[in-house]
Amino acid sequence: MSRAKFYRWAAEQPRGRYELVAGRVVAMSPEHGAHLRAKAAIWRALADAIATAGLPCRMTRLSRSTTTPPMSPTQW
Repeated sequence: MSRAKFYRWAAEQPRGRYELVAGRVVAMSPEHGAHLRAKAAIWRALADAIATAGLPCRMTRLSRSTTTPPMSPTQW
C-alpha cells in the first residue's frame, strides 16, 4: 500500500492506531496515560523551541497513524 493510500485509509478508521511497515498495515497498541503525557510534553517543548527560535515552520496535530521506511527482513 502506498503512503498516500494508507493516510487516506487511516483517516477513515473510527478508532485504533496503525502504522505502515514495508507496505503493510499493522495495528499498534493503544496509548496509555503516561505515554500520552510524555508525547504532549515533547510536542509542547518542540513547539516552544520553534517559536522561540523564530523558525518559519510550525508543529501540526498528533496523528493516529505513522509510516516507516521499507526494511529488509534482517532489519526487523
